[in-house]
Amino acid sequence: MDVLKAGEQEEMKSAEKIGEQFYNLEKRLLFPEVRRSRNELAALLCDDFVEFGSAGEMYDKSAIIAALAGNVARKDPCKVPRSISRNE
Repeated sequence: MDVLKAGEQEEMKSAEKIGEQFYNLEKRLLFPEVRRSRNELAALLCDDFVEFGSAGEMYDKSAIIAALAGNVARKDPCKVPRSISRNE
């Protein structure tokens, strides 16, 4: 059984902390108060964010923000009304 060196252990701990930070940021997107806040969504999503739908359509940051902020009260708050062209 290999024993990790001190530096490798620190790298693993750091990677675990980063993973936990990403997980917590992702979880924030599940809260209605975050979903209806364009400012919070803009802060959580990077400028070149792209989401791929199940049918292969692509959604940019502005489309996701518009859909989430505008659809919070709906039954399916994740439904996005439009996609962007793959050539944009």
